[in-house]
Amino acid sequence: MTITEKALIESIPFKWRLPEIVGDVDWTGIVERLNSCKKYYPRFHDIFNALKLNPENVKVVILGQDPYHDGSAHGFAFSCESSKTPASLRNIFKEIIREYDMPEDFMPQSNNLMKWVDEGVLLLNTILTVEPKKPKSHAKIGWEVFSTNIVRYISQNYKDVIFLAWGKDAQDLVYDNKEEHKDVWKIPFKNIISAGHPSPLNTTKPFYGCDCFTDCNDRLVSRKVLPIRWKVLW
Repeated sequence: MTITEKALIESIPFKWRLPEIVGDVDWTGIVERLNSCKKYYPRFHDIFNALKLNPENVKVVILGQDPYHDGSAHGFAFSCESSKTPASLRNIFKEIIREYDMPEDFMPQSNNLMKWVDEGVLLLNTILTVEPKKPKSHAKIGWEVFSTNIVRYISQNYKDVIFLAWGKDAQDLVYDNKEEHKDVWKIPFKNIISAGHPSPLNTTKPFYGCDCFTDCNDRLVSRKVLPIRWKVLW
């Protein structure tokens, strides 16, 4: 089907369809790229699934890079519909198992992270679409502006939200030092937990051992916010 700008924007859940979030995004460029693809992931009606979590219910933002390019993506960063656990997600599970002293081989039965969404975790990719077997193929077509606007909106309006920034791309977004943004917005350091990317390709700053899940909950509790039940997947 041919996608129009109007149809794409109207598929964004209403509470996120704000001028400060959608207003300066190059929707023309995004639509042109999507229409030029034979196939892209996730499916059109799944692109904005992560934003079904209303902004006032967000406690934690986990920032991903772009969707899985094997067809298992369904609009939530790191989550997938496949029974085969992606390597990055496996490392995420291993870190939770380590932090909560669970049996090493005790993996969740599903790779779908929707139960975390129900806990208040926004699973946001920086780039929202991708072509088959071409990671980052939809970089710099406009999605980064959209995701940056979402992060800015949350940081300015919901002061207790914690951002988990794994890897350079996510950290570049939350520690936004671009000259044009310098005086406009900045996420307080106390709201950011950085770690290496969970991908096994990351050999410079290991994700395993980062303690980001327990650290996140400690910070939430200190703000009198209910912690995330990370183990709800098990």
